[in-house]
Formats: sequence, structure tokens, C-alpha cells
Amino acid sequence: MGLEMSLERSETTGTVEAIAADGRVRVDVHPGGLPVIVRAMDPRLAESVDAFVEWFAARKELFDQVAAEHGALLFRGMALRQTADFQRAIAHYPANGLTYAGGGAPRDQLSERVFEATRARKEYLLILHQEMAYLKNFPRMISFFCQKAPAAGGETTLADFRRLKDRLPHRLWDKVEAKGICYLRNFRDPNRPTGALHGLMHKTWSAGFNTEDPAEAEATAREMGLDVEWKDDGSLQTALVLSGFTDHPLTGQRHWFNHIGSQNQNRKVLGPERWAAVHESKYMYNTVVYGDGTPIDPEDLQAVYDTLDAMTIAIPWHDGDMILIDNIVTAHGRHPFEGERDVQVALLG
Repeated sequence: MGLEMSLERSETTGTVEAIAADGRVRVDVHPGGLPVIVRAMDPRLAESVDAFVEWFAARKELFDQVAAEHGALLFRGMALRQTADFQRAIAHYPANGLTYAGGGAPRDQLSERVFEATRARKEYLLILHQEMAYLKNFPRMISFFCQKAPAAGGETTLADFRRLKDRLPHRLWDKVEAKGICYLRNFRDPNRPTGALHGLMHKTWSAGFNTEDPAEAEATAREMGLDVEWKDDGSLQTALVLSGFTDHPLTGQRHWFNHIGSQNQNRKVLGPERWAAVHESKYMYNTVVYGDGTPIDPEDLQAVYDTLDAMTIAIPWHDGDMILIDNIVTAHGRHPFEGERDVQVALLG
């Protein structure tokens, strides 16, 4: 109740006001600064997919600018009901060769450019992260669509990562700038037996690289710039060193862009049940270290988690909601939930 009331408060300025200039929508800004909430006032936007798709596509440049300034936009009460509607809504965004090859989350593809948000079990918290920041080719924008909101919980969480520099330990920031980040990842043998829980967390190389052919999996990984090594147990080990930062193509500003928090396997990220499964399997399938191979201090990691917890904004879903997120500026995650939840994602170039 309190959150919904706070979302009603209008605080529009600058480019945000331009969205509502034609009178077809109402625009508000969440008190936390993001997202910008855009609600249909014109019945055609609420009832006609054709009308919404035309209106949304015609304002791509404006929406991208608002996302760069505010981090994310939430479109509510629009004529989006199913996956096909979502696919049409984002079709004008360039794909830029983006696939989910090498991606870490357990998810299936639903249509040409739409995926499950995640198949991670409902009781798990998904920590804030920037999508695919552990790869050279990543989406500049991402969009989520809610086909079915959960009975309780399941909020998508957001945080403006431009605020990190003043909150993280200076020694951590300086070390990332000096050394970069190395992502060490392992994709298990699809023919090797494993428990159901560990199997969901520890992706196979066939699922990770969309092939049953090990030579093709290796070739795809190398094309993505990954160093690869086949292990004696049939798993594929990859390594990639990145700077830990990236420049925003619209603003030119340099931003923190990495998975130091979310791809380090520990109790905070995994929770007690998954952490126990990792210990039982003795498989550390995701590890993040500095670019020179030295480990990240546990105290600095804890500071990251404390900061993320303090910055989190949780946005409840309504059926038909769509969120457009600037993936460089804004991190996202998920709260645990009850009941069924059908949230889908598209990777936008």
C-alpha cells in the first residue's frame, strides 16, 4: 500500500516531461529516483498492441535518453498480455549479434528474442547485477515483461550503480582500476551425473554454448574471447579478463561494470541450501578475482553486499508490466516469491 502510494507522486523534470507531452500517458518518478513510471491515459495504448508498439517504437531515442538519466522506465497499464506482444514491442531494438551463449543464468528461449528471466527457484534471492557484464558482448539495454505476477514477493530489484563510487571502499575501486577483473567459470559435462539443485546452478557446456558438439562449444567460446581448457572430468573451464568498467555510449561517462558481487560463490550470493550443495559437490563453478589472479578481500566483498542491500529499490509486478533498463547504469535482481511468476526478458543492443 505504502509503496503503491509513493509511486503515484509526480516528480517529472526535463526529458521525463517530454514523454507525457502529447497527453497520452501519465509519468511519475519513484521517490528513490528510479524507475520512471509511465501509465496509459489513452485507451488505445491500454487496449491495442498495434497502438502501443507504434507509440513505443517512435520514442526509442527519448526512452533511451530517459533510461540513461534515470536508470529505468516502467510501462504500466499498456496493451501487453503475452510473449508475442512483448516480442513485437522490443523488435525495433537492434540485436547487435546478442545471444545468450556463455550466459550464466538457467533460462530457456521463448521466442526469437525473448527468454525466461530465470529458472532459479522461487525461494532464492537473486543479487543485483548488470546483465552479462562478465562477457565482452553484453546488452546495453534489457527489458522485462510480466505475463503473470506472483501472489506475493518476486519484485524485480533495481539500483543505480552510478552511486557506487562514493559508497564502496576506495581500495577496492582502485584495485579494480589498476588490475581489472578475471572471471573464472566452469561448464560441466552434460553426461556427468549430478544432483538436481547443483545441476540447475552449474550449467553444462552444451546449455552454455547451445551445442552438443564439444568442438563447436570450444570454438564459440574462443570466438567470444574466452580462454578455454577442457578438464579431466569433461567440463569446460573458461577465463576472461575485463577492465571492470565500461563507457556509456550516450553520455560518454565511465561506469562500474562487473560481477564482483554476483559471480563470487559464497553464502551471501547462494543462500544456505545452494551453498551447502556447492560444498558437497566441491565444485566452484564461478569465481571472480583481480585481473592478475589475486583474490578479492572478503571484507571488500562484504562491503559490496552491504552497499547493494542499502541501495536496493524493489518494484512489485502487475500483469502486463514492462520495464526498460539501462544495463550500464542500473543493476537488477529478484526477491523470492510465492505462487506462480512468469517474467520474461529481452536483451537489447
